Amino acid sequence: MADFVLPASYNENILQELLSNDNSKTFQRRVRRNDGKILWTIIDVSPIKDEENNILFFISQIQDITTIIETQIELLKFKKITDKANYGVVMTDLDGKIIYTNEAFMTMHGYNKSSDVIGTEYINYCKNEQQECFENIKQALDEEGWHETKEIWHKKIVEKFFRCYQADR
Repeated sequence: MADFVLPASYNENILQELLSNDNSKTFQRRVRRNDGKILWTIIDVSPIKDEENNILFFISQIQDITTIIETQIELLKFKKITDKANYGVVMTDLDGKIIYTNEAFMTMHGYNKSSDVIGTEYINYCKNEQQECFENIKQALDEEGWHETKEIWHKKIVEKFFRCYQADR
């Protein structure tokens, strides 16, 4: 803790919670290092007691979770942008099953709710003669981590077709 600058109330609040609870406690806190950098941390604190159950001292472990929190913030930004985009966005797992779709994608395909789309296979939305193209894209991603620009036409529920997918390398 000597590397961190903590307000006096910080330690008092933790101490009050520990004394009132009598058990181990986990806190998520932002702290400032001596060099001024702000870190997100998880702090696990446990009381060490004598044989009469009196607290002798506390032992703690601090874990820097700054990267995790910053990644979560960036993902939330991405989600807000894609949720409101007026173009269809879909994400699949490595097997090609849809794990995320925005409202525009659902509207383009004639669906009303995401539960109609989530868990289905992306290939089902491709024009039949282009399903092999999608499989080739999946294979290139699996083997090489990227793929060349391709155009895939999608179909609506009523079998009308439209260009929906183009990706650059």
